[in-house]
Amino acid sequence: MDFSRFNFQFSVCSRNLLGDLHTPVSLYLKLRDLHPASALLESSDYQAADKSRSYLAFCPLASLSHKQGECLMKFPSVSKGAAGQTLRSALAGGSSEEPDTLMQDFLSCFHTMAGCNKEGCGFFGYTCKKEGEAPERLYILYKYVVIFDHYKNELLLKELLLEGEESRLPEIEALIRNRNFASYNFETEGPGGAVGPVREQPFLGDDFKVYRAMRSTNPSPYLFYFDFGGFHLFGSSPASQNRPTPPATAYDRVGFVGLDGRRNQAYASLFFLSRSGRLRYPESLQAAVDLAARLHNS
Repeated sequence: MDFSRFNFQFSVCSRNLLGDLHTPVSLYLKLRDLHPASALLESSDYQAADKSRSYLAFCPLASLSHKQGECLMKFPSVSKGAAGQTLRSALAGGSSEEPDTLMQDFLSCFHTMAGCNKEGCGFFGYTCKKEGEAPERLYILYKYVVIFDHYKNELLLKELLLEGEESRLPEIEALIRNRNFASYNFETEGPGGAVGPVREQPFLGDDFKVYRAMRSTNPSPYLFYFDFGGFHLFGSSPASQNRPTPPATAYDRVGFVGLDGRRNQAYASLFFLSRSGRLRYPESLQAAVDLAARLHNS
């Protein structure tokens, strides 16, 4: 596949804020209605400086997804008001090498100033892929990333800008400083039941309440919440989602693609899939659903 015509050069605009009045959850609640398709990677491990960071990413610029033997890549528009471009590619079955190559080719289309990362995240190896619930891999490059340094109580705001584009960081900063955010209820609707190895629970309202409840019921220090538009994926992991290792060979659980595009060692066996008013999750997470239903007005 020819990627030579896709060459996007970004400058990076950033600013620092005091972070002692903000939490990843409160900031996510402020941003999610204005900026859907966002991602939250949260750490509650504040013991060491290198592990005490949380990430909130929003406003997708580009994406790569792999589902049912096809790879779909979406690129930014080259001019204001114009539609972005889309590429499709059929994949050879039974091999992880081709998707990995396409991932690297995709990332090579985007360039930033020296020393700055391409800000994106996603997942691969989703265990429910055979049911057609979600892509087997999804990676999104975001325009904005907020980095919480819990060790220093600081926020770092980063923005990717194409040539001639004006920064909107002052608007994002004003939104962060706003003390108000919308809150929605969560209610289970009827009894849940088993669907293969997982449970399924119909619900009404906001599944983010279940994420918040899971923070109380699950001891893992690293959590994630992905809003991918048509579905939400969230859960917990015993290891940081931003610690890369060489490519793995077994995809029996959820793995993550970090901010640098490399696969890493943080596999999450405890996760929810939320789609069309239905939650799917392992039995071990039932306590989080029950707690969210009891506290749905908070």
